[in-house]
Amino acid sequence: MPSSRFLEKRDQDPRHCSTIITNAQSGIFINGANGARITDNLISDIDVLDGIDIQGTASGFFTNSRIDGNSIFNVVVLSVANQSCGIFESPGTGVSGNTISHITVNDAYCGVAHVAADHVESGNYHNTLYTELNSDLPTFPPPVEP
Repeated sequence: MPSSRFLEKRDQDPRHCSTIITNAQSGIFINGANGARITDNLISDIDVLDGIDIQGTASGFFTNSRIDGNSIFNVVVLSVANQSCGIFESPGTGVSGNTISHITVNDAYCGVAHVAADHVESGNYHNTLYTELNSDLPTFPPPVEP
């Protein structure tokens, strides 16, 4: 269980989580779906990719899905780029029409990097350089204080 004073009340008890993922290269990697529900996961100590990586390349799409109530902590890549996010959607892979909501991200480059065709609702972001970024852009800002 991450030791963070920013844990939401429902996340203080791991029995309320769908899945607990810790000490991994990537938290959850989604490669195509329609109508998926990725909810109430606790993800921490990710050291290569992002807390949740989303792309639609395998099936050609990732659409009409809901990413909700996930808590992601300590997503710190051990590389030169150091640009890992709580949630990252890959642009140009058929990702659209999804809703990302009620996300908590602590200790990451950014909270949510999303494609413009998706909707990001409420989120709690602590110790992130950027709360939300448009992943359709060709480059991200550098991992230094803005």
